[in-house]
Amino acid sequence: MNTKLQLNLLNFLQFFIWGCWLITIGSYLFQLGWSPSQFGYIYATIGISAIGFPAFFGYLTDRYFSLMKVYRTLHLTAALLMLFLPSILNPTLFFLVLLLYMIAYMASIPMLVSFCYSKLNEENYNVKSIYPKIRVWGSIGFILALWLVSLSGNETSVYQFYLSSLASLVLFVVTFFISEAPRIKPKSPFSFQKAFGLHIFQAITNKEVYYFFGFAFFFGIALIVSNGYTNPFLHDIKTTISNPEAILVKYPAIVVSVSQIAEVFFILLMPFVLKRLSIPIIVLLSFIAWTIKFLLLSLVSPENSLFLVLMSCVFYGMAFNFFLIAGSIYLDENTVKEYRGSMQGFFVMVVNGFGALFGSFTSGLLIDSFFTTNATKDWPAIWLFFAVLLFLIVVLYFLLLWNKKHKK
Repeated sequence: MNTKLQLNLLNFLQFFIWGCWLITIGSYLFQLGWSPSQFGYIYATIGISAIGFPAFFGYLTDRYFSLMKVYRTLHLTAALLMLFLPSILNPTLFFLVLLLYMIAYMASIPMLVSFCYSKLNEENYNVKSIYPKIRVWGSIGFILALWLVSLSGNETSVYQFYLSSLASLVLFVVTFFISEAPRIKPKSPFSFQKAFGLHIFQAITNKEVYYFFGFAFFFGIALIVSNGYTNPFLHDIKTTISNPEAILVKYPAIVVSVSQIAEVFFILLMPFVLKRLSIPIIVLLSFIAWTIKFLLLSLVSPENSLFLVLMSCVFYGMAFNFFLIAGSIYLDENTVKEYRGSMQGFFVMVVNGFGALFGSFTSGLLIDSFFTTNATKDWPAIWLFFAVLLFLIVVLYFLLLWNKKHKK
């Protein structure tokens, strides 16, 4: 199996695992009768697991261990923990087990990104043109998982977790047939600061990266809100749709999967975009797309529901890939070679860690406190609130770009 096929398969399985439950877990927990605040705490495991742990494992693979062996072990651990999750009905225990699972899974994401870059550079591929075509298989895996869960009627059942566990075991086996990537062993001695990613700012070769990380935090908030609440929102509004055979009623997760189908399109578009637009402009377009997505959801009604939801999914694909793909390449180009693995881990920490953690806690509390009456959520107001928030980020980012251009 050649290098590109190996990387395609790894990305496919990596995100198939997550696609089995990431979008539908909210609907599963709400049908158990848990509140938005409880869901917010549980979904915050994504954020907690991304703080420190990806950077720590990235540092270990940069310095001491074979990346593929650590990656393999993380997925075996994740498979076993996910297998245990369906039997838990206590919110606190569910939170703890999912947290352990997410520590293992979240650490594997930047590890795979770093592995892809290393293998492509080793064989002298153009990373900007080849990596997006490899990463698209992750989106395909995510989409297929969502469709399997939805078409089998398991959006609110425990079988989504069993499917995810099985996929992790398959990935564990596959890694034994994947060739190792070259490792550049750092010359500097061990440092506790470096082990947890706190050294990463010393590895940055372009000071403008600091601004990038600031906006990555807000990107993480938008991402966690979108992934956490879109499917429960569709399960709520489907009760207002008169046609019981409507696709939005029968298969809401399939409708949500249009977001990942849009991801595929925008991933394939990325080589074209990267050649013609600067990273700052691509990031600005990402936040504009987030604003439009949330605004469209705030306008959804029984008469126009399917069209507006589908359009919001398209803008999700744009927002997601314009930022993450361009951002990971940007960081790879602006980091000294020996710490590229750690830098990708820190990127995940900011987006899926600090941003997601803050977004999970605050969104759950806000929705419970200001947008819920007698267990009924005011979805138009919820989505409009986040649309306004992201619009303010667009204005702030635009002003920073304008100021930078004016100084030049």
